[in-house]
Order: sequence, then structure tokens, then C-alpha cells
Amino acid sequence: MKVVLSVDPIKFPLTGIGRYTFELAQGLQRAGLQDLQFLRGVGLTRQIPVPNQAQPMSTLPAWKQLAQKNRWVVAAFRTINPWLKARALRGLEDHVFHGPNYYLPPFGGRSVVTMHDLSPYLWSQSHPRAGAVYASRDRAFPETCKRPDYRHGIYASRSSAFFRGR
Repeated sequence: MKVVLSVDPIKFPLTGIGRYTFELAQGLQRAGLQDLQFLRGVGLTRQIPVPNQAQPMSTLPAWKQLAQKNRWVVAAFRTINPWLKARALRGLEDHVFHGPNYYLPPFGGRSVVTMHDLSPYLWSQSHPRAGAVYASRDRAFPETCKRPDYRHGIYASRSSAFFRGR
């Protein structure tokens, strides 16, 4: 089997989806697949990010922290990033792409996505303001579910699977 796993969620210290993705990457590596590659940002690698390679969330450079607060920069990033990821995946259509964090970039091959806690999307009023605002602007989850090539998902709970089509 040939697999490409997005490792963007791996940030240190590992929590939640980062831990899930890190453990999944290690398990896939041990499985001895025919070909295993990792999509990190807009590039491919054969190495799982380790603590000294992945930048801790708490130590982002000041320019990046400012950029993340600018809605125009964020909007431009969300527009360009899927295209850059699709470009990186070109030629790997014989692989299965796994997006472990709600999101599938445009990809001509088979793909699977992991859906876990959907509550920020469904009940944003019960989440801290910053997370709720982010979820309300984040189109990755609804766009993934609406894609015609979206067929397979891994759901962390029955409620996640139930609300998939909302």
C-alpha cells in the first residue's frame, strides 16, 4: 500500500490531534508499507517531525503571530494553501491520502479524512471565543464534506459521524 499522511497537526508539545497524528505516523512507519510519505506544509518528506524539527506552538516568531491576527493574510493563506498542497501531491494519485484534521486538499487519488470533535462547528457558543471565531471562519470541514470525491472518513465518535452532513 502507498500512503501520504498529512503531518501538519504535529506540533510540540503533543496534544489531541497532534498526538493522534504522531502515533498514526509511527504506526504506519512500523507497518512496512510499500511507500509512505508525509505532507508537511506544502512539501513531502519521508521523516516524521520530531520535537527539534517542529516549532512549538508557544514559540512562533512575532511576524507569524501578527500575520495570524490579520484577516487579509489569513484569507490569502486559506486561498493559496490548498493549491500549493495539491501541487505537492501531483503525481501521487496511486497513493491513499489521509488528512487527520478535518481537511482534504484537492487530490486526484483516493483519500480518507479523520473527523473528531465537531462541537466548535456545531455549538460555537459553548467554546472559548477565540476557538469559536476560528471555527466559524474555518471552511475546511464543510468543504471537505461537500467534495464530490469525499467518500471515506474516520470518526472519533458517533456524534461526529452523525453530524457529518450538517
